[in-house]
Amino acid sequence: DYYGGLSVSHTLHEASPWWKVDLTPTSHSYAITNVKVYNRDVGLDALTNSVVKVQLQDASGNILAELPLPSEVKAVYDLNFGAFVGQVRYVKIQKLDASPPTPLMLAEVEVYGWALTQSVSNMCRARSN
Repeated sequence: DYYGGLSVSHTLHEASPWWKVDLTPTSHSYAITNVKVYNRDVGLDALTNSVVKVQLQDASGNILAELPLPSEVKAVYDLNFGAFVGQVRYVKIQKLDASPPTPLMLAEVEVYGWALTQSVSNMCRARSN
């Protein structure tokens, strides 16, 4: 709640602003099911006045999966990645196509999933044998 606790992140007015979290410094494989993005203030069109995408990225920053935020204004956007399995290291939220540039403002981001006990390549080999 921006007005209640002033606990939000806010970028500058720049082209394609982004926010990113590093899930782990190691190369574990994960199943990511959902990413919840909390709007700064539902009364303010902070996330839907341009295209905003949520990306799952590997350690090199390659996009493994990507979903856009819905265009309607919500307090919480719950994006379902359908138990995406991969070597996800980063979750990145990026605002695109804003003219003039506008800041990216978020209140909170939650990432849901679990670490896998073996690598994806080992799982594929075990299934193919």
